Amino acid sequence: MSGPRRDGCRQTPENDPPLTGRFRRRAGVAERQLDDKCFLADNAGGTITVLNQMATAIWRALGKPATIDELVELAALVFPGTDRAVIESDVGSILRDLLSESLIVSA
Repeated sequence: MSGPRRDGCRQTPENDPPLTGRFRRRAGVAERQLDDKCFLADNAGGTITVLNQMATAIWRALGKPATIDELVELAALVFPGTDRAVIESDVGSILRDLLSESLIVSA
């Protein structure tokens, strides 16, 4: 995927916990850039995850602990033509996906 997802975005179930606090990358996850794709290799879980442009921006921002609000602000700067509601939804989905894959943790 490239850029924010405008369709096919995972709907957040009502029972998903709110994304509060700060998040950071989990140690032991390697990042590799190949052309325009960013790959995360989880040595502990033996998985490889491919990130789209927005997920790559979020991942790189998580080199330092950040809140969802800080990440939404960053994404709004990186993707200025994208509707704020789309950015908020995408950032939430990205964080939930990264958390579910144990690629990020609470800081």
